Amino acid sequence: KESWTWSLVYKGTNRVTQCCDNATVYYNNCHIRGNGWGVLSVDGGINPHIYVKDSTIELKGPRAHGYGAFSIGTCFISYDHCTVNVQGYPLVMGGHFDKSDGVITNGSVLNSTRHGVLIFREGKGGELKVDKGTTINSASSTFVVKGSSVRIDVDDAKLNPANGIVLQLMDNDDP
Repeated sequence: KESWTWSLVYKGTNRVTQCCDNATVYYNNCHIRGNGWGVLSVDGGINPHIYVKDSTIELKGPRAHGYGAFSIGTCFISYDHCTVNVQGYPLVMGGHFDKSDGVITNGSVLNSTRHGVLIFREGKGGELKVDKGTTINSASSTFVVKGSSVRIDVDDAKLNPANGIVLQLMDNDDP
């Protein structure tokens, strides 16, 4: 049975990968595709790291609507020279009132049917770096920051939100 999460509008029934505990994972020259609510996922853990290099991440199909990668808690996610095509969000950073970080670099191209990066519950100053020829194409706002204390550094990148909004700020509406 399909389900929708209440706050982020993910749709589907599965995640392709899940990183837990104190894990570090490297995906080099990979093509990872999902048809659920997420591709590269983190659930719990203490300082997990996901490094993706020279790879393609896709979330497509009739049941797919979610994320390419989800950085939750004290997680770090890096897209280095990657292509990310998703129905939803290429990257979600949700610190659960902690600090999660992300890097999108070296000519990565993120294509989204929704927003580029969603950042929420970042209570301890997470950081997102977007640089070195990266392109983010999104149907809506490039960055959505919801009730968070976060630093976003953009240098030598192309941000192409179809609605013209690069940064959308929202109050936290989590219960």
